[in-house]
Amino acid sequence: MRIMTKKLICVILSLLTMLTFLFSCGPSLEVQDLMDQGKLPDSKDFPNTKWVCRELDMYFYMLDYGENSMIGEYTANGVKYRIIGSTFFSDLDICIIASTDIAESDTISEVDGTSFISTNIRTNTFARIETNYIYENGTINCSVTGSDLTDDMDIPKTLTFENRGEIAQQPSVRWQAEELPMYINFFNDADGYLKGEIELNGKNTLIYGFESGNCNYYKFYVKDGNYFSPLANMHLEFLQSTIVAKVDVITVSDNISFKRWQEKRATITFRQDLAE
Repeated sequence: MRIMTKKLICVILSLLTMLTFLFSCGPSLEVQDLMDQGKLPDSKDFPNTKWVCRELDMYFYMLDYGENSMIGEYTANGVKYRIIGSTFFSDLDICIIASTDIAESDTISEVDGTSFISTNIRTNTFARIETNYIYENGTINCSVTGSDLTDDMDIPKTLTFENRGEIAQQPSVRWQAEELPMYINFFNDADGYLKGEIELNGKNTLIYGFESGNCNYYKFYVKDGNYFSPLANMHLEFLQSTIVAKVDVITVSDNISFKRWQEKRATITFRQDLAE
């Protein structure tokens, strides 16, 4: 009986440990209450909107598919940086990109017996700003909790972002891919954001992309049921009359994360669709 009792106690303790772990992964009651009140918004609350910072030369876009990632720009000491913002419960953290390395991959990719050399693309983070945020009185108010910016880039304790209205309502130009049924639209009022369609399994499927680093490095996502999953990472090279998209080596080598990408090619050429 004592052995059985000890075993039962061990089982109960294990279950309690698992439950504690599971509940600790979710939001606290206080954070959940703020979420229910709409005080911790993401792009599903303010789709396709631009937010401008009062204290710094900085802005970001919320996009339109419920992402917890935002793109924008930060200018300091005459230098412009691409920024990526991300929300998680009550946190809003900003990653500042310094540069993007683009080079021919040193490995040969192979898809279904077809070999080709793709592109190796890596972003270099300059600094991060960590904040807690809340939406009140029409503004997003961020309390800075940490930053590793240099001393000459002083960050105030509070960052206030104002909603400056909608973006990306009307495309300015469409580019059609030559090698596959895919097109992308650009927008005059949304730098670094693209939207279009690709044909998958005989059906036109919505895609969107945003500049994840600087130097025209884009991450594309494709509608996958009720969600969006990664489609491809590409570097877009703007030439006189074409856009040459170089596919990142990770896209063709990671068949799990990029399961929707089935193309056996290292580059895609886009030409302007004059019918648009």
